[in-house]
Amino acid sequence: MLKVLNKVLDIIGTGVIIIDEEHKIMFFNSAVEKLCNIPEKEAVGKSIYEVCPVFGQEMYKSIIDNVFKTGQSRFCSSAIHKSFVFPKGEKRESRRQNMKIDYLSVNAKEYAVIQITDITDIHKNELSLHEHIKTLKTGYRDLQFSKKVTEKLAKYDTLTGLLNRFYFEVEYNEMLKTIKEEADKVAVMFVDLDCFKQVNDNYGHTVGDALLQQAAARMKNNATKPDLIMRMGGDEFVVACKDNVYGKTFEGIANSMLIALGKPYYIDDVVMNISASIGISIYPDDSKQLPELINKADKAMYASKQSGRNRVTFFYEIQK
Repeated sequence: MLKVLNKVLDIIGTGVIIIDEEHKIMFFNSAVEKLCNIPEKEAVGKSIYEVCPVFGQEMYKSIIDNVFKTGQSRFCSSAIHKSFVFPKGEKRESRRQNMKIDYLSVNAKEYAVIQITDITDIHKNELSLHEHIKTLKTGYRDLQFSKKVTEKLAKYDTLTGLLNRFYFEVEYNEMLKTIKEEADKVAVMFVDLDCFKQVNDNYGHTVGDALLQQAAARMKNNATKPDLIMRMGGDEFVVACKDNVYGKTFEGIANSMLIALGKPYYIDDVVMNISASIGISIYPDDSKQLPELINKADKAMYASKQSGRNRVTFFYEIQK
């Protein structure tokens, strides 16, 4: 079973290190081996501080101790920390990695599960895209046209990994083709994080970006396979989902998303609590055109905020 788990983790591409209460390495998968060029047999049984020197810094020792002490997960963004595991002699700044540490208790023994997600290629592509944007801006007289072209160059939002608006519309039109009966419906949900501006004002945009990355990940984890999610911009997101998928109602899907987004966010030494407001419009009841559905869902979302935030409002409810 351990071999199967290792293969699954390899497919996912996530590096996983499991340490015990003494911070000795108990598990070191092949994805981590590839990141730091250290064989598993040379790592298991040793202190994580010896194998991965970055973790020996007081900041990360404190974070690991805190996970064991509180049982709370911790997240460290590449935007702040750059990277955590890399070959000896290589500069830390040459890579970009996100890290999450989870608490695990098995048979009265405590462990910390360290997950390393290497996004170096994504970061390089983002830098390349920025350079391409600069080139395009010098080649077009109309800046707005240049922006529209560059948005089409990438399918995903570079910060969150969600669909951008152009490809969201493409995938949405494909979703509509699968609707066979007039009774089938599609919900368009407009999601806005409550009081997100205060996060940027109090902690800076770097922490704000890390929070957006976590929020996007929670939305993706909460979604079912046919669902579509895009980042509109800032702290605004749009979700499209079909009716009766796995027996879930639109309201049930939205409420489970509220619960997921409302859980504490752990970023470095900061714990933040925010909520979200959601507005929903329905295809084809409210409209058959996506721009109008988004606009109506946006209006319903504002009704949620005016009603106290952290709630779901359907467009038809504000028409009464």
